[in-house]
Amino acid sequence: MTELVHGVEVSRELRERARNPPIRSGAGCLAAELARVPEPFAVLTQPEVWRSVPEAARSRAAHVAFVHSLDRDALDATERALPRVAAVVGIGGGMVVDNAKWVAWRRAIPYFPVPSSVSVDAFVSNTIAAREASRVVYLGFVVPEVVIVDPTLIATAPARFNRAGVGDLLSIHTALWDWERGAAHGGAAFLPAIAARSARILDRTDELASAIGRTEPEGLIHIAEAFAEVNSLIIDAGHSQPEEGSEHYLAYALEEETGKSFVHGEVVGLGVVVMATLQGNRPERARSILARCQVDWQPRNLGITRAAFVRALSALPSFAVRTRAPWSVANQAPIPADVVEELLGGPLADLEFAPPRAHPA
Repeated sequence: MTELVHGVEVSRELRERARNPPIRSGAGCLAAELARVPEPFAVLTQPEVWRSVPEAARSRAAHVAFVHSLDRDALDATERALPRVAAVVGIGGGMVVDNAKWVAWRRAIPYFPVPSSVSVDAFVSNTIAAREASRVVYLGFVVPEVVIVDPTLIATAPARFNRAGVGDLLSIHTALWDWERGAAHGGAAFLPAIAARSARILDRTDELASAIGRTEPEGLIHIAEAFAEVNSLIIDAGHSQPEEGSEHYLAYALEEETGKSFVHGEVVGLGVVVMATLQGNRPERARSILARCQVDWQPRNLGITRAAFVRALSALPSFAVRTRAPWSVANQAPIPADVVEELLGGPLADLEFAPPRAHPA
């Protein structure tokens, strides 16, 4: 029997493994966990990350390859250049992990992700992000044998990136509001049991916000484990609405408006504050979590000008329709520029924007 997961037909056994990937965590655990990986194994990584890996772990790799791209041709080249190995380990961020997934999928060998930061959830997600003709496509379906979470390694990443990982957990706050109300507008059925599990992740994130802000091991491990739980919720629900709603749509609209690629969790954090305000959904809670997590969510820090913000938020309803996003607060009413300006003079008056770029004479 097979089931459709993330748009891919997979066996029930593989689906269950994807729902509950084993996570082994602990300060300094990397060397001990690599000792369990079938040998010989290859490591995919990047030079700056590899330098942070202790020698006891480095010495176990039979082959090390540095990766630099998600272009389809580069993924193929990386896979072809590797010798025959029994397993592949990806030590790094999303790009490294997706390269390792590609090798594992093409060769049907075990895959062991080792996140070097918790800024994104690639190490627990199952599809492979690849670039084809300047756009991102998602291919395949890969389940890690074991996710190795070593907070000692993760703490070597810039604190900003680790803190930003909370954005894809805080998004639960606005996403659940959108999902519940969207069900009445012909959207996916609202599933209270899944929503309750999702809300518990947000509650735990709230409890650990100060530890996340200080990038303490307990906070870093929570983000990694919460990413895995969110992936499980998405598989169970059959869609991403337990954690993705209007806050993500605003983030994507800002990227389109500005032509910039932001630190994902930071721009999503901005989206949560703004959309929770439009929802009348306790925006003060979102602000409190972001403050204690020390996330740089202010538009000024992201290089977003007031004019770009007004254009993106005003266009959000049409953006949501054009991109076929599920119903959200963005569909509830038009958001003309004068309404955005009223918000900026009232509940969003504390937003700080980047200065406008000077035009050459």
